[in-house]
Amino acid sequence: MKRFRNLLIVCLPFLLLASAADAQPYHLGGGLRLGEWYGLQGKIFVSDSKAFELIVSPVTRGMHLSLLAETHTSAFGQKGLLAFIGLGPHIALWSDGRYNAWWNDDWKGGNPRNYYNRSGDPALGRIALGVDMIMGLEYTIPSLPLSIALDWKPGVMLLGNPGLILNDVALSLRFIQ
Repeated sequence: MKRFRNLLIVCLPFLLLASAADAQPYHLGGGLRLGEWYGLQGKIFVSDSKAFELIVSPVTRGMHLSLLAETHTSAFGQKGLLAFIGLGPHIALWSDGRYNAWWNDDWKGGNPRNYYNRSGDPALGRIALGVDMIMGLEYTIPSLPLSIALDWKPGVMLLGNPGLILNDVALSLRFIQ
């Protein structure tokens, strides 16, 4: 996983300097996001190179929602292969004062610790706000209404349960039209 992340960090700036011609392979898509932060996601292109993506992931007793504004460009000169980068807010909602904060390197015997909000009052810890970034590659299969994406989506929790989310690498399968 570190090798993929390092490859993206090194290659993505060069890919984004490439031409944005033919960047939009579809208008609307939705499907599954498979990885440690799995869930449902949808993407809509608003221009040839700009898109919005919504990702909904379950967390302990709740959900994590990300809305990302993304820029796409052709990658490696291959038709249907896109490089993308984006940024946007996220919100996490859950039903009690505990949020499964397993991104915080606090594994104890393979089990994540549940954290209360900083005040210690479980009633106050039901919402967290932050910012996510996303970068990756997406391939649209020409003969099928399907795209496959591999991405890394680091995030920063700013309010409610401060911390970093660095382990969000996922493979997305998206039906497109």
